[in-house]
Order: sequence, then C-alpha cells, then structure tokens
Amino acid sequence: MSREPASVKGARLLVEGRVLLELVRPGLVRAVAHGDTGAHRLEWTPAGGWSCSCPCRTPGCSHLPADPTELAPASSTATPSEDP
Repeated sequence: MSREPASVKGARLLVEGRVLLELVRPGLVRAVAHGDTGAHRLEWTPAGGWSCSCPCRTPGCSHLPADPTELAPASSTATPSEDP
C-alpha cells in the first residue's frame, strides 16, 4: 500500500476533528493535532506562520491541514469588505 501524501493526511486530520484549537488571540494560535502516532503541538504567529512539534524533516508537515488558513485566525486571512 502506498503512503498517504502529507497534504491529504493533513486534510483528513482536520475533517476527522483531530486538530483542536487550544488558544486563539491576536498574533498567536495554538492547536494540537492528534496524528496516527501521537499528539503534536501546532503554533501560528504572523512572523513565523505555522509550525509543528513533530520531528518532520521536510517542509510540509502532515499534521497541518492542506490549507492551514482553515485554522488561522480570521484577522489573518480576512480582506476588507467593499460594501457600497
């Protein structure tokens, strides 16, 4: 059987409810991803973006969702509204 691509695994963890937000405040988001082999801490900051505590040695950790903005605070992804 072939190995699941990191982006697919990240999306699966999110859909399965295995990525849980612990803290959301301006400039900082903390979460825990319950992966197949244990729990890993995720953190987002405006300066550093997303990071994970797993020992992944490649860019593109499988514990992050395929689209990490799905977990990002609204202010980090929101664009100003242009209401008439």
